[in-house]
Amino acid sequence: SQEAYEKYAKIDHAMRIWAEGSEETLEAVKKSDARILRFNEEKLKVMGVPLRRARPIARLMLCAGLGYSFAQASLGGEKGYHEMGPLIKSLVDLELRNRK
Repeated sequence: SQEAYEKYAKIDHAMRIWAEGSEETLEAVKKSDARILRFNEEKLKVMGVPLRRARPIARLMLCAGLGYSFAQASLGGEKGYHEMGPLIKSLVDLELRNRK
C-alpha cells in the first residue's frame, strides 16, 4: 500500500542520512543494498539477461527506486512509481533482443 511504502521510504531515508556520519550504519545500508542488488540480478538472470548486463541494470533499478522514494511526492505518488516497472521491463526486453 502507499502508506506502507511511504513509511518504509522515510525509514530508508533516515538510515541513509544517518549512514553519512556512522560507519556502522553505512555498513548496514551497504549490506541491505547488496541483498537488493543480488535479488534483482538473480531475477534478471532468470529472465535471460547475462550477468555482465544484469549487474548494471540491477544497480539502475535500485537507484531509480531510491531516487523515486525521495521525489515521489513531486513525481506522481504511487501511480508514478508503478509506471517505472514497465519501463524497466522495456529495458530488459531490449537487452534480450540485442543478445540474439
